[in-house]
Amino acid sequence: MKAHASLPRRAFLTSSARATAALSLTAASAFAVEEKPPRSFTVEATQVRGIAVSTHGELAVAADHAIQFYGLDGQRLRTVSAAQPVRCVAFDAQGRLFAGLKNQVARLGASGVLEPLGEPLGGRDSALTCLALADDGQIFAADSGERLIWRLAADGHVLGQIKPAAPGVT
Repeated sequence: MKAHASLPRRAFLTSSARATAALSLTAASAFAVEEKPPRSFTVEATQVRGIAVSTHGELAVAADHAIQFYGLDGQRLRTVSAAQPVRCVAFDAQGRLFAGLKNQVARLGASGVLEPLGEPLGGRDSALTCLALADDGQIFAADSGERLIWRLAADGHVLGQIKPAAPGVT
């Protein structure tokens, strides 16, 4: 497969978000046997950066300075605002929502407010782009700005980093 080095970042992210949304709708449909999800729906936002589906079939969309929640019918259920742009979202096995902001991970609290976990990560170039949640509560946050993966405890404290090997090292 040939790499498209000339593809602008925004175009790549937009096409990736569309593909992820389609896959998430397909995955969400497996949870609701009786409901038929829409083939598509519109997210009212300038920039969509991430999407996640809960085991209950609820879609969470990282859009601008908020997380928008949708049902399988494509209807918006609610919106949770954030002080910074929300860059990525992920549900854990218990159905709790986590969000990656520019340089910090936050969890949606019972009160419906995003609660930052731990201290801000990295430096000025930090840019969280993806979250993965382990069954033991650990959080893995991909940082495209620092070019590493943060390994965090469930409370957000840094446990370590995963960095690529130096060029030429195997």
